[in-house]
Amino acid sequence: MIDELALGANHPPPALYVLPETAINAFAAGKDREHAVVAVTKGALTHFDREQLAGVIAHELSHVANEDIKLNIRVAAFVMGFTAIFFVARQVFRGAALAGGDSRARAIAILLATVLALIGMISLLSGRVLQAMMSRQREYLADASAVQFTRNPKGLASALRVIRDDRKPTKIKHPEAAEHSHAFLLEVNNSIFNTHPPIEDRIKRLENRRDYETRVV
Repeated sequence: MIDELALGANHPPPALYVLPETAINAFAAGKDREHAVVAVTKGALTHFDREQLAGVIAHELSHVANEDIKLNIRVAAFVMGFTAIFFVARQVFRGAALAGGDSRARAIAILLATVLALIGMISLLSGRVLQAMMSRQREYLADASAVQFTRNPKGLASALRVIRDDRKPTKIKHPEAAEHSHAFLLEVNNSIFNTHPPIEDRIKRLENRRDYETRVV
């Protein structure tokens, strides 16, 4: 299956792995096309048929082909860079608290540390929101690319309907999974910084694409 999809995507076949998780999910990783990894959970292999599984793997392959992995690494590094402002604020505050001498100078230093901390907090939150918005748009792009690679609009949409209608679990139990939520097929946890669009919206876009292609044919 992966050889067929890689051929359709004009992409080197990635390494394949199975995660020992009963939840339904999948993810892609790797710094470039030549060093890509696609993994699916045991739950996905259990609940999806071949057509649905092909859509899921094509979605993950799309993230590699569209260089979403490289983009996510750069954006994550940019966002985490704002934590340096917190570090500077902490050092300034600590220096002011421990220093003796002029109380006015200490007060100014504490005020400066507070301002830096507020700037860092606002910048970090804004960066996280921007990161989530960008990730949601890349998910839509990966869905569309999956249809292109499989030549089958029904596969991925059908897989998403299985999860929606049967309320299948998608949460990965690994404690570090939430930090890499953007790399997965589906949200691994729920928060205000969701990296994936609502599953209903993804299904509608895929079904509208299928209807459009049917009319064209």
